[in-house]
Amino acid sequence: MIKFKMITGIQGYEKGYEFRHGILADEMGYTDEKDEIDDIATHIVGVENGKIICYGRLYPAGEYVYGIDKVCVNKADRKQYVADTILRAFEDRAVGNMAGIIIVSVPSDAVEFFLHEDYFKTGEEYVNEGITYYKMKKDLTKVRGCRGGCHK
Repeated sequence: MIKFKMITGIQGYEKGYEFRHGILADEMGYTDEKDEIDDIATHIVGVENGKIICYGRLYPAGEYVYGIDKVCVNKADRKQYVADTILRAFEDRAVGNMAGIIIVSVPSDAVEFFLHEDYFKTGEEYVNEGITYYKMKKDLTKVRGCRGGCHK
């Protein structure tokens, strides 16, 4: 069983640093450096059998707007709904803080995942350090869609 913990501020950054850096920087080649957001963000860390297997970061990005980034999952645990769980937890936290919108900057290889989670593209693609990103957002004031088992 995965045990998720939300940790606010620098303690959350420090708890997830080694895992996050191993996935984002070492495996995927993304820049992963501490920034001013880490001090105010809510970090989520998922632990299974004593090992961190996932991480994500939620932060205020404006009035009624939150951002999610640095979502990463251990390779063996991908496509097991772990990242979906992180998004749902962050979306619920944002709604609890009166947010109506979640924004994300998504690398091109993760766009399909975010589309499946009801995010939509909001602008042109852009390139940063050789990686193509898309700005996407989700309206948290809309009722979540039903997947699979719903019957009319």
